Amino acid sequence: MELYAAVRSKIEYLEPFVISECINDWKAMGWTHQQLAEIVKPTESNGSLRIRLGPKEHLRGKIIFENESKMAYISSLEQFFKWFSGEATMMANDQRIIDRGNHWGYFDYNYVFDIMNPENIADIDWRHLGLDADPVDSTIWIGTPGAHTPCHYDSYGYNVHAQLSGSKRWILFEPNENMKPIRVPYEESTVFSSLDVIGADNSLQGKKIRMITLRKGDVIFVPPGWWHCVQCVSVNNNENDLNNISVSVNTWISLVDYDRIPRLQEAAASTMIAILIRSGLITSKQICLSESMTCYDDSLCDFEKLLNEAKNEMAIDESLYRLMDFIEKQKRKMTVLPIVLFADFRAEIEKGPLKIVDSSDDPMYCTNLATSSSSITSFQKRFIDSLLSEKVLTTLIMQLQERT
Repeated sequence: MELYAAVRSKIEYLEPFVISECINDWKAMGWTHQQLAEIVKPTESNGSLRIRLGPKEHLRGKIIFENESKMAYISSLEQFFKWFSGEATMMANDQRIIDRGNHWGYFDYNYVFDIMNPENIADIDWRHLGLDADPVDSTIWIGTPGAHTPCHYDSYGYNVHAQLSGSKRWILFEPNENMKPIRVPYEESTVFSSLDVIGADNSLQGKKIRMITLRKGDVIFVPPGWWHCVQCVSVNNNENDLNNISVSVNTWISLVDYDRIPRLQEAAASTMIAILIRSGLITSKQICLSESMTCYDDSLCDFEKLLNEAKNEMAIDESLYRLMDFIEKQKRKMTVLPIVLFADFRAEIEKGPLKIVDSSDDPMYCTNLATSSSSITSFQKRFIDSLLSEKVLTTLIMQLQERT
């Protein structure tokens, strides 16, 4: 705990920043859509690529999480690109044709080692930036305008995200902002907010909002614990232009001494989830698709192993010093994300690419979207969120450490 507190005191002042034109030498910057269609291959496990889908009309106050989203399964990115340009159709998992005029698509959260050959992965060069990161650990994100990730924070590590083409709007909040955290839907190492950031909901008034749009060649640094919501946006008004598709890669880099406590908390959460699954209180409907229902079988053993490791004295890790060295070298190039007024934030959101709908404007639309695919009651959800809260998990860990 003491080592964790010492590291935390050094990183809690860090702010998100952007550096521009720093990856122009990457071979990945030269990837065309045609090349991506050839480079990216379906995973061996399912033989297809998964596209998450969502409506271009967004009901303010309603968050559509991954476990509630429709999906399309395609054989190659070529079909996805042709769907966007109006040259091909794409069918969702409910066997309905997806209207590109009313929907966005997102090929998101895909580890490159699953879908690319090593020679293509080498086109990503984090070490060129002075980061101790292996390109094989990168994930790739390809989305049409409107595609987004709901507001969340990553439980451990820091995030470095590089924009290869297109644009992305980033909205961030400090770790100490009360963003009403929830753990349903559950995704390991991800804590979602129950506040609707993508709709610029009134509940965000009074909060310190940071916002910036990444352009081609930009890289953003997100410190540990920062809440963020990310949305693909257009670069021009031509709806069929493939240049409006956002392509980016990122990597999460561990801060070993800082991450020990969050990793314990996540191991405890995973153990709780395993118990809830066995009790029937949680089903696949409350688990994000990036998670496997079978991955919790060994969660208690993993939790015990981490607890035992925490008892032992460990040498101070170098990852914090490498991070500080990276930041020091970027000081002259970086742009720290500005705090924006709520009115300016909402005005930017309402420019698009999503049409924001207030529930009072369209009650029927509200009724249709308010129906969740989740089958648990509101009290059950509050119970699970409370059980998996940081405060409860920390207390559990301390109790277990006292009993060993």
